[in-house]
Amino acid sequence: RNGLALAVEYDHLEIVDWFHTLGDKFQGCGTADYAGFTPFMIAMQKGNAQTVSKLFEFWDRALDFAHFDETNENTALMLAAAANQVDVVTLFLEHLMPEIKHAGLDRVNRSGQTALMHAAKQGSASVIRVLAGCDGPT
Repeated sequence: RNGLALAVEYDHLEIVDWFHTLGDKFQGCGTADYAGFTPFMIAMQKGNAQTVSKLFEFWDRALDFAHFDETNENTALMLAAAANQVDVVTLFLEHLMPEIKHAGLDRVNRSGQTALMHAAKQGSASVIRVLAGCDGPT
C-alpha cells in the first residue's frame, strides 16, 4: 500500500490533507494495492465519512468508482454495504451523477452479488433502506 492508503487505513486525516498539497506530483489516490484495493475503497469499507469526503473533494476526477478488488471483484460501494457503513454509502450515492449511481447499484461481483445483496446478507437494514431509496434502473 502507498502512503495515502496507509493514512486512510489508520484514519490520519491530516496526512490525507498533506498528500493533497502535493497536487499532480502524487497520483496515488487511484493506485491499487496487491489485492486491488484503492485508498478510496479502504475509506469506504472503514466507514470514515470525513476521509471519504476529503477524497471526493481532493481527487474526484481520479477516483474510479467502478474499480473492484482482485479476489471477489467487490467495488467500494459493495465493501461499504457489506460492512454496514450507512454514512459513507449515503455520501457515495449523494455524490454521484444519476447514470453513474445506477451503474454502481447494478454492478455485480464475481459471485453475482450487488451492493444491496451484500447489505441484505449482513442484515444491514439501514444500508438497505438507503440503497433501496435510490431510483432503480428504468
